[in-house]
Amino acid sequence: MMRSIRKSKSDTKTILAQAVESHLSDNQKQAVMKACELIAPTWPLDELIAVNPWWEMRDMPFTKVSAKVSALRKAQCLMSKSYFQEVWMETLLPDHLEQAAQDLGKDFSVETLERYLIEDDERSHWHNISDLVDSGRDRKYKMAWRDEITHQVSQFCADFFRFKANEGSYGTIYSGLYSEWLGTTRQDMGIEILMAEDGLTQHFLDLPEDPETLLATALVELRVSDDVVTDYMQALLMDVNGWASWVAYLRWQDRLNGYDNQLMIEF
Repeated sequence: MMRSIRKSKSDTKTILAQAVESHLSDNQKQAVMKACELIAPTWPLDELIAVNPWWEMRDMPFTKVSAKVSALRKAQCLMSKSYFQEVWMETLLPDHLEQAAQDLGKDFSVETLERYLIEDDERSHWHNISDLVDSGRDRKYKMAWRDEITHQVSQFCADFFRFKANEGSYGTIYSGLYSEWLGTTRQDMGIEILMAEDGLTQHFLDLPEDPETLLATALVELRVSDDVVTDYMQALLMDVNGWASWVAYLRWQDRLNGYDNQLMIEF
C-alpha cells in the first residue's frame, strides 16, 4: 500500500526498484528456456550446411509454424495472398479450394474462401519495443532504434566471439556475455549522442548486473503475462536472428561434447 508521504526522486526510485521482482519465477524461466530452444543453429562458412531456420519447431505442424513466424517476425513461409489472387480462376480453381478444405477437415464453403482471398488482409504482425519507440520518432533526423540495436548488438558480438580458446566449452569460455556487453555499453558515450537521447547513458548504468534480473524486471515493467513470455522472448531473439543462430551453434557444439551451455539466456 502506498503511503501519502513525500519522497525524494531517489527514494521513489528505490521503492520502485524494490517492488519489481528481482528473479524469474519458475514458469517464466521455463518459458524463457523454451524460447531459447526455438532458435536453430547456423554453421561457420567453412563448415556451412543448409539448415532450416525453423528446425527447432519441427514438432509443430507447418501451418502453425508459418502462422507463428509470420506474426512474430513477419517472416513468410507461404506464398503471399497476392500470388493466389493472381492465379485465381486460372490455375487455382474452386474445385481446388473445396478439395483443400476437405483434406484439412475444415467446414469452409468455396464462397467463404473466395471472399477471404479477395478481401484486404487486416492481420498485422507483432512489434517489439524498438518498433514502438520508433513509431513516435522523427526518422528524418534521428536514427531508428531498431537499426541501432541491430548494429550495436552485432558489432559487440563480432568482437566478443572472435576469441576462441583451444580447450573447454563455449558456454564457459563465453560466460559473462551479458556483463561484458553491459560494461562496454556503459562506457560508450557515443550511443547517447548518436541517438540524440539525453540521459541514455544513465539508463544503461541503471540496468541490472545480471541477465535474469534484467529479464524479470522487463517482464514486470512491460506487463508480459506468463502465457506469452515464450512468444515475446522468441520475437526478441528473431530480431537479431543471425547472432542468435550463432549462439545456438555454440550450444549445439557444446551439447555434442556433453557440456551445458546457457549463453542464449545471456544473449
